[in-house]
Amino acid sequence: MEDAENSLSSAAMTPRGRLRVDVPSPLARLILVPALPAFHARYPDIQIDMGVSDRGVDLIGDNVDCVLRGGQITDQSLIARHVGDLQIGVYVAPSYV
Repeated sequence: MEDAENSLSSAAMTPRGRLRVDVPSPLARLILVPALPAFHARYPDIQIDMGVSDRGVDLIGDNVDCVLRGGQITDQSLIARHVGDLQIGVYVAPSYV
């Protein structure tokens, strides 16, 4: 009986389901897509639906669970967490300047 309870408890704690995320193209290409194999190995029961856009997302209306964006949050009804900093630069060919 104890083994059955432990098995059920473990299954209840295993993350599963669908996660809908929306990210800008550079983040998808450089960070998230390369990280997907390791994520799926660690969480095989989570299906990721990834949208790639730079537009504003209505989390409820667009049925999105999580969005990654730069800048300050303007909608105070949302919960935001700082996840990192990116250095941005402008680069040109020497012949351009």
